[in-house]
Amino acid sequence: MLHASFLTIDLKLDSRITYSPDRIISIVGSSRSGSSLFKHALCLHPDLCCLAGEEEPYFKLACNGYPWHSHDEFHVLDNQDIIRSLIANELCNHESVNNRRLLQEYQIEVEPFVEPIECRPTDTLVLKTPQNIHRRGILESLYPDAEIVYLVMERDPRAIVNGLMDGWASGKFRARETLKGWWCFNMAPNWSWDSSLLGRCTNQWKQSYLYAQRDYADCLRITFEHVEHNWLDVCRDVWDYLNLRRYSPPAGLEMPELVCTDKPQPERWKLKRPWLADLPELVGYHYPSREQQGSGI
Repeated sequence: MLHASFLTIDLKLDSRITYSPDRIISIVGSSRSGSSLFKHALCLHPDLCCLAGEEEPYFKLACNGYPWHSHDEFHVLDNQDIIRSLIANELCNHESVNNRRLLQEYQIEVEPFVEPIECRPTDTLVLKTPQNIHRRGILESLYPDAEIVYLVMERDPRAIVNGLMDGWASGKFRARETLKGWWCFNMAPNWSWDSSLLGRCTNQWKQSYLYAQRDYADCLRITFEHVEHNWLDVCRDVWDYLNLRRYSPPAGLEMPELVCTDKPQPERWKLKRPWLADLPELVGYHYPSREQQGSGI
């Protein structure tokens, strides 16, 4: 049973269970950048473990984020013992496997995109929450003895903005409940209802991009277009970068469709919103060509 300031929820938690990773791999970037698919592929490696969903719902349960903070940028986590206990129980307590479903019932986590799974703990934990692009330093405070490695997802902004607009229109991505309704995806420090849907989505991508340039300039970049084209080559490069042992997934393994609002296909924005073609030039962004992207990392 967890008692938060705004609800009492019957989660299966054993306070005796602890988990202290030696290393955390944190995937950050804009929402709709393809980070869910990349995390799924990366965590095929047997020496990596991950949560069924994001850590963001656990931050909410511990009273972090909106409305306790006015936006997604904060650098001190309150109630860290609660967050560590929630993560430890998801990874190490088989009786906690349905906690994610309870979070969906209370609208703390979005369904149907997260399916509860039985997790397995390893020394290296992979976390993925787009909002953390605004919060470098919180994982260092949550697990001060762990090495933190950041991987930054990059994607053509036209594809991201198209995906954000699709997500808003779907009504399935309800991140925060505000006085004007459900706010979807990131809440950058200058978030506002007082703009068009295109304006909100463009700002969500642009703020994530600017934070990545400012706070994560020293971190490895992963380009989604390369993950989409050849996920295994990208993962092998990243596994090598992380000094993991060589591993070959089962032959013929294909990636699932994850967190999709429509059938995935390259440059889908051209079919749905071809007028986004000039967006990079309008916002002063120069997306690297495939040759400039190299291997994707």
